[in-house]
Amino acid sequence: MCQPLNRQVPNRQEGTVLVVAMLMLLVMTLIGVTTMRTATLEEKMSANSMNTSISLQASESAVDAALKDTNNLVTALNSGTAVTINVNLGTSTVTAKADITYKGNTIAPGFSFGANQGTFSTYQFEAMGTGEVPAANAKVVTGHGVYRVGPGGS
Repeated sequence: MCQPLNRQVPNRQEGTVLVVAMLMLLVMTLIGVTTMRTATLEEKMSANSMNTSISLQASESAVDAALKDTNNLVTALNSGTAVTINVNLGTSTVTAKADITYKGNTIAPGFSFGANQGTFSTYQFEAMGTGEVPAANAKVVTGHGVYRVGPGGS
């Protein structure tokens, strides 16, 4: 005759698997939340970088547009104060302007000595461009020194 196997049946369960599973679930949840926070922060940094770049380009475009029209330089020369030029970039989300100020004149390059001294002068201007993305509170100001050679004053 065969003897029955002597098995012991546990009369209570310890729940070790449940505790380990809950700890693993907690760890995975923390990793997921941290990953989402990191992704959100990186998205904000990327948007800030893009808006700063757009503001810089708008500022440079404003200076370029203002200096292309020589009437703006003449107006700054004759007025003695800064002349503000608002530039339309074709979008309402970005604003751009340039301020041109006359800074004085000097002898033109190449005519500092000789018989033609005073025939030409170098008229110096400062052009300050401002580009903004108001919705993102992004603003960039750039400065440029510019000169034009023209008839001398003597």
